[in-house]
Order: sequence, then C-alpha cells, then structure tokens
Amino acid sequence: MAAPRYIFAGLDFVFDSLGIPWFIEANGSPHGMRNFEIVSGPVLAPKVAAYMKSKGANPCIVISRSDRFSEKKETGVWVYRRLKRELPGLRLCYSDANRYRRKLLVDSEGREFVPGCILRYGEKLSPALERSCPMINATAIRYITMDKMFTAEIARRVRGAHVPLSFIVRSRKDAERRIRENAKAFSDGFVLKPNFESLGYGIKVFDSGAKVPEIRRPVILQQRIIPKLRKGRYWDLRILLFNGKLVGGEVRVSESAVTNAALGSSVEKAPQDVLSAVSSASEAIVRAIDREAVRISGSPELFRNLKRRTPKTVKNK
Repeated sequence: MAAPRYIFAGLDFVFDSLGIPWFIEANGSPHGMRNFEIVSGPVLAPKVAAYMKSKGANPCIVISRSDRFSEKKETGVWVYRRLKRELPGLRLCYSDANRYRRKLLVDSEGREFVPGCILRYGEKLSPALERSCPMINATAIRYITMDKMFTAEIARRVRGAHVPLSFIVRSRKDAERRIRENAKAFSDGFVLKPNFESLGYGIKVFDSGAKVPEIRRPVILQQRIIPKLRKGRYWDLRILLFNGKLVGGEVRVSESAVTNAALGSSVEKAPQDVLSAVSSASEAIVRAIDREAVRISGSPELFRNLKRRTPKTVKNK
C-alpha cells in the first residue's frame, strides 16, 4: 500500500536482549541515501528517480543555497548530483527563492517552471504546492516527525509495534514521580532527550537506579531499552521505506549507548533477518503516520496547531 504523503521514510529501531524490535523515532526528510548506497549498493536512487519521472515533466529538488558538495557526507548537492545521474531532467532549486511560491518555482538558473514532483531536502515550502504536485515529503510529515512524542503516540496505535513508555517531564521531581509510578518499565534505566531535536543531539542514557539530573525545560523521559550487544558494541537499526514499502536498512554500531551516524557510529548493511523482524510493523507505522498527515493537511486549524508546537530553532529532520 502506497504512502502518498510520507513517500521517503526513515525509521529507527532498537532490538532488546530477547530480539524484540522497539520503535524509537521517524525521520521526515529524505535523508540517508548516501549511507544506504555505501552498504547496499545503488538501489534507492533509481526508485526515487523513477517515481519522480512518473509524476510528469520538471521534477526538481529543493535544497539550501548554502549547501555544498562533500565526498565524505550526504548533503543536498550530493543527493542532487546522484539523482541527476538517474534523472537528467532534474532541476535544482533553492529554498530561499521558493519558500512562499504557490504554483511556479524558480530554478538555480532563474527560470520559472511548473514542477511535476518536488523532493524537499529538509527545506520549508508553501503547503499550497502540495495541492498541485506530489512532494517528497509532505509538509505535515515534517511537523509530525519533528515531534517525537506525537510520532510515538501514532506508532503506539499500530498493532504489533513495540514503543518504549515515554512522558514529557518538566522537572526532576516530575521525572522521579513517573519513574516511581512505572517502576517495572524503568527497571533497566531511563533516557532523557529533547522532543524536538535530531541527529542524536541532547540524548542522555542512565542506568537503573541512577539519580535524575536537574531538568530545566520540558524533555522526554523514556523507558530504556537495553540492546543485545553486537560484537560487544551497541547498535540500532535505521530502515528506509519508499512509497510505503521497505527498501532496506543499515545497522549503526557504536561504543556509546547513543548510536547515530552523525555522531560517529560505523554503518553496516542490515542483515535480512533483522529487516524481516521489522518489515510488517515499519510499513504499518509509515501508513499510520501518512494517514495522520492526510487528516492534518485537510484541516487548516489542525495544521496550524501542529506547526505552532514546533520551535523555530529546531534542526530539520
């Protein structure tokens, strides 16, 4: 089943000591193509290019004007060059020149055009564009996935999905009370992390019985899932889905309990048995997020409320 709003999805899972996968978070921007190709080969880019081509003339990618090409990490320019090898007609656009446009876009050479399909590489665009052409990904997806608690609530409604118990806490006393009232869930420790951040920033992992630190702003208090170590190291799973179907994934391995490629974790191709364990639940979670995006996009009031909750200083996911 396709996901017309959440077309390019990245989901993160942790496997506990019994091999049970736990959903951690979703990513709303179409990132991860470079690492995926390193470990799995040129599989994803042709799918993205074929989808964009199928939506008509003038496919385009929107990136930041300050973006620069790098051989060592994925950037918007890297994604543009990679997709252009599959899709020669792909146009490059800058977000600052197109942020408030509703029908016509202007490309990097100053030419106006009617877009056929837009790949929005983490940049803001007018939601009105989505009424006239497909967007990877829809604006509502951006705001849903930036809100980790909201995303977890959606995933928790999916049959067969395991989601760690989480609360928004505003003080040390608040966190201590939640841990005390849910002693079984927090028996292996707890995690504190921002609700609106990405790339592993601000995540702190605490062992069982650890003292709760001072909390000066609202954060997520989350049940700690202790993973079964991989060759003595911590690991988690990032999977990529395109148009509602699992394409593949990568295992991120680290000496630290916080595993994220942006923080230096090594990346390996995900084994097939690991992918099979999350295939059904991950596709169901993507469909659930997609349905929520459709519901929110159809209500100006719901969309404004969702957007209002998101701090303006948060990095794009």
